[in-house]
Formats: sequence, structure tokens, C-alpha cells
Amino acid sequence: AADIAKVRDEITRANARFDAGQYARARKLAGQAVDHADAIGWQPLRARARLIFAAASDRAGDSLAAASALADAYFLASESEDFESAADAATRAIYVFGIRLARRD
Repeated sequence: AADIAKVRDEITRANARFDAGQYARARKLAGQAVDHADAIGWQPLRARARLIFAAASDRAGDSLAAASALADAYFLASESEDFESAADAATRAIYVFGIRLARRD
């Protein structure tokens, strides 16, 4: 439980940096959260870490990394029945794929 709390704290800190417009710092923190969540293996946490990593990556100019993270987040969230995170990932993916990457196929 302490490990899960640590990752949640990392996600919260990444979100705070994102909200402050510090996208590179948010991406770094979110990347750490992704690594730590993967080590724990709890799928909803893995999905949530990827959501903030994707948002920060997109704003930092790496829409390809964002798209990959959103696809992973969607499937992780769906498989674990975390439908709120799955819907969030799908909605963001529409924007990243359709607008940022201009892929409409």
C-alpha cells in the first residue's frame, strides 16, 4: 500500500507541474510514476500514470510519445474495468491522433 501511495503522490506532483505549465518537469515526474507503477503492476495505477505522462509529453512537443502512452493507458484501464480512465484516454487520443498528429484514418 505504501508503494501505491508513493506513485499516487508522484502523479499528483506531475499534475501540479503540468497545471503550472512546467511540461518538461511534469513529463519527467510522470515518467518516474510510470516506471514505479509498472513495477507494482496494478493496472489502474499504470493507466493513470500514463495519462499524465501523455498529457505532459504532448504539451512538451512529443505527440508520438503521448499517442503511445494514451493507447497503453486505454487498454490497461479497459482491461481493469477502470472505465473513467479508459474514457479519458480515448478522448485525449482523439485529440492527439486527429489534431496533433493529423491522422484521420
